[in-house]
Amino acid sequence: MTEVPEKYGDTAGQFAEGGLDLAREPSVVLAEAHKAAAALRDVIEKKTKKVFFNNEQYLEFEDWQTVGKFYGVTAKVLSTQYVEFGNVKGFEARAVALVYDKRTGETSERSAADAMCLNDEPNWSTRPKYEWHYVKKSGGLSSSDPGSEEIVWENVEGKNRPKKIKVKVSEEQVPLFQLRSMSQTRACAKVLRNVLAWVVVLAGYRPTPAEELDFDRGRTQESETQREVKDVGPVCPKCGKDKPVIKDQYAGSPTALFCFPKKAGCGHKWDTATNGKPQAENGQPKPEEKGLYELTSAHRLLDQLVRDYCNNDMIRMADMVETLTAWEDARQNKHPGRREISSITESVAEQAIEKFQEQFGKVARAKKA
Repeated sequence: MTEVPEKYGDTAGQFAEGGLDLAREPSVVLAEAHKAAAALRDVIEKKTKKVFFNNEQYLEFEDWQTVGKFYGVTAKVLSTQYVEFGNVKGFEARAVALVYDKRTGETSERSAADAMCLNDEPNWSTRPKYEWHYVKKSGGLSSSDPGSEEIVWENVEGKNRPKKIKVKVSEEQVPLFQLRSMSQTRACAKVLRNVLAWVVVLAGYRPTPAEELDFDRGRTQESETQREVKDVGPVCPKCGKDKPVIKDQYAGSPTALFCFPKKAGCGHKWDTATNGKPQAENGQPKPEEKGLYELTSAHRLLDQLVRDYCNNDMIRMADMVETLTAWEDARQNKHPGRREISSITESVAEQAIEKFQEQFGKVARAKKA
């Protein structure tokens, strides 16, 4: 029989018998645990953003708090202190798990944990800085307004706005207060894990809190954003789509593009080197055509009609174009027109020609240059 030190007093007999007594019936404990695990799965599956690492799911601090609520367990931060290890600095926090006993009405400590957050960690040294860049019709992005010729418009909730994409432009230091906050979060998550990991494992999740992983959701989103940026190619200046745009192998130019109809494109053809503008014999845009949105036969005809009618008076021409391109919506709200033909689309040019016909009779053939 094993000898028991005298300091254990009256408990020596129980110790000598060689084991711990069961606090509760195992079948009851497991039944309650499976019930808690099922409730936890129901909550986690409804989360819109789950944490997966190496194809396994991990719980975040707020998820551990949910499990704690099932058992009357909560975490409390006892202390946080600034620490330095050579050139590395950060914070260390200590937390305890408090358990409320509804039978006695008392609260007691069940476990404790320490955790640190230091600036030598990849995710806590620097953070990516982002900017919103315009998507250009000719392909690529621009941090500044590329002008009406290059802007791609998209309809968002019934409103037209320039299409933009979030792009990483630099790195910036993570503020120290965020390291302090994370050290506390890690300590609290760790202490809840010490008490409740067995329930989390029953639910099918990994027992390590997500905050302890070499993982950062923002970094993952960054990589997804970069992949999206790489996928942005030339945008069709007519329909605004980028996916159907392919190289026009029959145009004899390496920069000629085609919005392929078989890929839901509109069939439009243009050259990115000239943004779709006709070229003179020297390869430069014709002087009178510089700055046009997209020169079409409708643009040319409208320009010639207005020039002829106004006898090349630039002020009268601007006033006429503004009048012809003004429009009224379904609620009879009037919208101002454009003063330059170069700033309107082909469809607006066609509508302006129709208005010209209504006001000034049959359209005459444009004069030859």
